[in-house]
Amino acid sequence: MTPAPARVFLCGLPGSGKSTVAPLLAALIGWRAVDLDGVVEAQVGHSVGEIFATAGARSFRAAERTALLAVLGEQRVVVSLGGGALDDPTSRDRVAAAGDTLWLDAPDAVLAARCGREPGRRPLLAGDPAAAILRLRARREPILRAAGARIDTAGLEPDRVAAACLARIGRTAEDRG
Repeated sequence: MTPAPARVFLCGLPGSGKSTVAPLLAALIGWRAVDLDGVVEAQVGHSVGEIFATAGARSFRAAERTALLAVLGEQRVVVSLGGGALDDPTSRDRVAAAGDTLWLDAPDAVLAARCGREPGRRPLLAGDPAAAILRLRARREPILRAAGARIDTAGLEPDRVAAACLARIGRTAEDRG
């Protein structure tokens, strides 16, 4: 059996289920879950939406890179990456070298519906989530496609998505350690 990775990264467009699935997968393998947006919020002292509104996207991305570097120093973590964390080529290379990456995905209509339930939380989707998802997919899909194995989350409960992730990384519940 191939040795398990030291870290697992979940990437995907907003609404794909990264933040929901990360703690479920972490529990299955006995690791810790880390939500990169949550790390940024804790470090900066403001929500993602507030950071975008007051300091701008560039400032948020800088804080995100700093948070990612801190997380890369940890072992035995399942990391929910922010939707744009892999836009930066250096971050993308570091993530690729540090563990396994899984791309959580769903059809655009599903993502837009999920995101529409939390209108103030996702600044890049303000206004028309469906149109924003289309724009984000056009820009980010090539990066996500190259990042890791795709797992379709549409129609699956989060625990089933976590099980699919577990199967992809080749760990079993007995393989904790």
